[in-house]
Amino acid sequence: MLSGITFFTEDKIWSGILSDFGAAAADKEIADVIFRTGNKPVSPIELKSKIIKTIETERRRALKKVGATTDMSENSKKIITLLVRAGKHGLSAESLKIAIGYAPDANSHALDTSIYNLRKSFGTDFIKTDKGKYFIVISNQ
Repeated sequence: MLSGITFFTEDKIWSGILSDFGAAAADKEIADVIFRTGNKPVSPIELKSKIIKTIETERRRALKKVGATTDMSENSKKIITLLVRAGKHGLSAESLKIAIGYAPDANSHALDTSIYNLRKSFGTDFIKTDKGKYFIVISNQ
């Protein structure tokens, strides 16, 4: 039901529930959704709907912030969202690989290709690398 969605929560019960629904636990900086518990019970369908709405809202905001359209690959949208969220702290290549569904030591060029395409679309200074971390440069801040 939540396959392909990553989450972070410190609540062990909700972590088990979200995992049972097919979501994958991830570190806070690369999770699609940071799940905080509440007192109100929710049905599985309501939960899925809220999670997907949260992801879509966050991605729209991040894309708007950098002047991007939604007409790009899911990997590119996810990378932009995570780098906007990370701000000046940036994210390592290993964290970004995990976020797009690869093992940190995988021999895949998916991340490199996505970064290359984003730089090609937005300019070479759009995403910078420093000390092994990727940063997104937002010109309007």
